[in-house]
Amino acid sequence: MKNKYFCPLCNSSDCQLVEVIDADEIKDAYLRYLDVQADLNAKEIRYIVCSSCNLGFFDPMATGDENLYKQLQKFDWYYMTDKPEYYLAKKYLPSVGKVLEVGSGKAAFAEIVGKDRYVGLEFNDEAIARAKTTGINLIKESIENHAIGHVKQYAAVVSFQVLEHVPNPSTFIQGCVDSLQVGGCLILAVPNHDGICGLAQNSILDLPPHHVSHWGEKTMQYIAFHYDLELVSIDAEGVADFHMMWGAKAIYETKLRAIFGLKPKLIYTNSFAKFIGKAASIWLRISPPDLSLVKGHTILACYKKK
Repeated sequence: MKNKYFCPLCNSSDCQLVEVIDADEIKDAYLRYLDVQADLNAKEIRYIVCSSCNLGFFDPMATGDENLYKQLQKFDWYYMTDKPEYYLAKKYLPSVGKVLEVGSGKAAFAEIVGKDRYVGLEFNDEAIARAKTTGINLIKESIENHAIGHVKQYAAVVSFQVLEHVPNPSTFIQGCVDSLQVGGCLILAVPNHDGICGLAQNSILDLPPHHVSHWGEKTMQYIAFHYDLELVSIDAEGVADFHMMWGAKAIYETKLRAIFGLKPKLIYTNSFAKFIGKAASIWLRISPPDLSLVKGHTILACYKKK
């Protein structure tokens, strides 16, 4: 009997199975490329795309534990404190009123918005303790629980690079909406799968247990409809300077796979895939592609609560 899948965002059963991945292949890739131990309590991971809202998601939605994120913190680039999306978000924020950030990390956004009007939700105990010493208000609580006691209390709710990690995007977004005042501003930023994130081969951190869903412009538009919000804007980031090599290689690997008639896959690690990777690296050094019209890593959507 064919499995029936339900979208974790819109609950539609009109979902298409795209790829089945051996869980051991994912775990091996985390070790090979990142030297990170990744736990997956499954033999295989299925990648599915919802035909209703265009969300890509994995089944099971095996999310990472605290140990995974402790391992990833060894990379300087993992928790960047200065992101272009922060400054883009700032221009949409109301000038007065409390701002809630869901998934604060190091709470770098508090410095941009102002500590006096900032509240953050975060599960990392070290981050919470560090924030306390600098006068930043971080609370260890989920947005779903926080919303129950803080209905319509915030002028703005923001979340950067968090939605793709959570197994329950529907209740996550509903909690954000419930916490907003009428006329309040909701800002969500996620990796953009209409850009280089959707092209890149073996983008390990875009797989479980790190990322469990994939987002693009159509899905961000759907959020406005599903939660009865006014869509203010959708901004797709260009390719950042530090992503130029990654983006160029992703473009040429995509072209080479098409030349050789290979079906696009999220993970492709055999010897021929390695050959394609090396060939793409040589090609981009000889003739770098024009990345000016390519969408970069992040898409940011701003909504207004009616």
